[in-house]
Amino acid sequence: MSDRKFKTLSSQSFYGESATAVPPVAEPESRKRLLEFLEDGFLLKEFKTQKEAFEFANANPRNLMHVFAVEFEKSGKRLYVAASYSTFWKIYQRMKLRSQPLHFYEVIREGNSSKLYYDVEFSKVVNGERDGEKMVDDLLLETQKLLVELFPSMMRFSRHLILPQVNFRSNEEAGVFVKELCRRCVESKKEFISIVDASGESQTTFVDQAVYTKNRCFRLIGSSKYGRSTPLLFTERSPYAHQLHEQVFLKSLVSNVSPLEPCLSVDELPQSLAGSRLARRTPAVNGMQGSSGPSPHPHVDAIIEKLISLPNHKGYVRNWVYYGSNMTIIYNIAGLYRFCENVQRHHRSNNIYLIADLVEGEIRQYCYDPDCRGFRSSPWIIAGDTADDGSIPDELLNAMDVDF
Repeated sequence: MSDRKFKTLSSQSFYGESATAVPPVAEPESRKRLLEFLEDGFLLKEFKTQKEAFEFANANPRNLMHVFAVEFEKSGKRLYVAASYSTFWKIYQRMKLRSQPLHFYEVIREGNSSKLYYDVEFSKVVNGERDGEKMVDDLLLETQKLLVELFPSMMRFSRHLILPQVNFRSNEEAGVFVKELCRRCVESKKEFISIVDASGESQTTFVDQAVYTKNRCFRLIGSSKYGRSTPLLFTERSPYAHQLHEQVFLKSLVSNVSPLEPCLSVDELPQSLAGSRLARRTPAVNGMQGSSGPSPHPHVDAIIEKLISLPNHKGYVRNWVYYGSNMTIIYNIAGLYRFCENVQRHHRSNNIYLIADLVEGEIRQYCYDPDCRGFRSSPWIIAGDTADDGSIPDELLNAMDVDF
């Protein structure tokens, strides 16, 4: 880590110049404070474009980089910062403690898993009689109803639905769900959903349906838009009201979803709802995926090949997807290998997939069979750099090679 060279950020380039809002911080002091992070082993870098920031994050998977945006002009012009969650939080917290202006956004990357989120707002001037708290309650109730209807597995969730527990394969797919929810609420004339827009001349929905585009910048808790002094805060009824520590901050991030957590997908919806464009595409995750050839970790590929190459049930890797930010590879398995530890046999038709967690050094089996949804196998250890370094004993491989 010490041999990598990263650009040192000035206070102006990191959080934007603000001559009218706050006096400029002396450059030597800001450099000194930032270098404290670098000397402690924390890495970050600033970029002018999203593309450059994404490429840098992809090229440094072991540092678990994520991309954030900082707004520094009223026009909405932004710079981009690549850093780990831990590094970014420490800098963000320090700037907050120093009462420096915060105008930061999380970049929800195209194809990355995302929590279900809403951007809800209305003008009190033209909707003076509306009760915003009740509207939110009604929205959550309708959300729960539709989730249970479209995704039967949601029956396993608590009755008191918390949106951070609902993950979609991408924010675009979350948008498909939100559009369907809004359509049904409007057609059934649910009172809470329709409001008068800011112009006072037309109707629109309480839920902003335009915030599910690719690489969306979503404002961070504690940050305000540039030129304004109204930061995004938790409501009084939130269990996190008046507190903002690292774990709360991480929970508030839309794209902070572990690849080991189950995600809902438009593939589970009727074609009329999912749309052919989304339903048939495989999302690109961190820009690294493939259907043939080695993954970024060939020795793990070799362990997978050893596992699925049974004499009577030979399978193959249909494709792999590499989550560089979490050091995880998902292998979708095709062919005759469909062994599921949950049922202790090969499935007759539904395939399985394997997830290699390179941080924990283990591989687990997951299943596409509806009856096995949410199941994950016991781990096999990735011990070294060759196929023989995995902990998959020959007797287990022999036991797997049984009839359906």
